[in-house]
Amino acid sequence: MCYAFHINLVIINVVLLALHKFRREQNVVVPSNISNNVASVTVTTTLLVFSTGYGVLLVWLTQRLALRRDLLQCQTLTATHDKSGA
Repeated sequence: MCYAFHINLVIINVVLLALHKFRREQNVVVPSNISNNVASVTVTTTLLVFSTGYGVLLVWLTQRLALRRDLLQCQTLTATHDKSGA
């Protein structure tokens, strides 16, 4: 699942780079009945919510996988405690 999230993030970056290379972002037009401030705040808020949620999901998944690995390894209880606390 971690690999799937990483591949998804790579695909998003490749698409954004392709859009930037061919200057497709310049074709986005904001209608005149919406003020520029509302459009700017909407785009910024949407990107912030997406990136924060994606980051939280990645951290949660990474911590779960690391804890599972620590619990399944054959090691002393002190080593498990130290790794999970770090």
